[in-house]
Amino acid sequence: MTHQPPSVRFINTYPPVTPTYENSAAAFHDLGWRPRFLILDAGYRSGQTHDLAESDCEIIYTSRWMRKQRSLLKAWYALAAAWTLLARPASAHIFLSQPPLFFIIGAWISRMRGVPYVLHVMDLYPDFLNARGFLHRDGWLYRLLDRFARSAFHHAAGTIVIGRCMRGRLIEKGVSPQRIAVQGNWAFSAVHPVETQNNPLAGRYNLAGAFVVLYAGNMGHGHDLTTLLEAARRLRHRHDIRFVFIGSGFRRRDVEACIQQGAANAMLYDYPEPNENNFALSLGDVHFVSLAEGFEGVMVPSKMFSAMAAARAILYEGAASTETALLIEEYDCGRVIPHGDADALSNTIEELAGDREKARRMGANGRAAIETRLNPSVRGREYAECVLRLARGDE
Repeated sequence: MTHQPPSVRFINTYPPVTPTYENSAAAFHDLGWRPRFLILDAGYRSGQTHDLAESDCEIIYTSRWMRKQRSLLKAWYALAAAWTLLARPASAHIFLSQPPLFFIIGAWISRMRGVPYVLHVMDLYPDFLNARGFLHRDGWLYRLLDRFARSAFHHAAGTIVIGRCMRGRLIEKGVSPQRIAVQGNWAFSAVHPVETQNNPLAGRYNLAGAFVVLYAGNMGHGHDLTTLLEAARRLRHRHDIRFVFIGSGFRRRDVEACIQQGAANAMLYDYPEPNENNFALSLGDVHFVSLAEGFEGVMVPSKMFSAMAAARAILYEGAASTETALLIEEYDCGRVIPHGDADALSNTIEELAGDREKARRMGANGRAAIETRLNPSVRGREYAECVLRLARGDE
């Protein structure tokens, strides 16, 4: 009879937009565990692919009409995930942040089946719903969901968070510091810098010679673009500076409105094809990253790691106490701009446009961090070891 290694099942609607699965899968196998990634056959974004081995995946199949409704996909995944946990429990369960609040149900099922579980918090719920204005902190529904969430954290074998600010939030909720591990995000191995002269998108978008401020990625509620758009308006007279926005989300409408109001120096594009991702990330001389007020410790933008991998400096609008700001200071790979300070942002952009070598040095510092301390292979191994240490209850 063939001995089957213990298995660790990951629950998240889609493969994460960070390379958590891809870079940790081999490490789990090396450590004697079999990873099982329960995912939909539809990507988070149209055309999104992953490099996971088929044998490591458990696929939940969907129909074409179902894929048109994101909320329906999440509900279908939640039902299938609950059934899988009940019918085929693994040796350990890992719950990420999607579907929202499913970790509460997953924690209950895991306890019922006697399976240790680890919570990997990428977005902190129900705090995220409060930050978005959907739930009031004093309301009965928030307090009920928060009580269930605290119970899930209390009974977990451990919790992984992606930032020190998020760790502080959980400690405030009564989670033991000894049972919280900080494992930040990292960049995809395939992301690398592309010089402008070798970048076909630079020619396609008529950016040759311009100093480009790039915002690339989700334009969701937690990513404030107001200050960046105000900087674009203030710098309309600088024909050598362009503001390029790539992505989609709730705040895309703000970019569209700014362009319609006459910001000819701002350009808006959809996500590129997957094989053009490197070209898109290398368009900017600097990348803009933001975290809206109220979201501190609730989420941590992963955009900075793509910027670092592309060897581009980062302009971050957010609190100095957040993980992104701390990493920028630690690796000297950008500048931190206070919330709403359009003067500081505009001045910094003009400064770097006039001294592009300074921007290149900060970008090079970020790339050096990706190749050493934040190396995807190293981070994937560290993550796998952390998951198993928590799941086994190792001291």
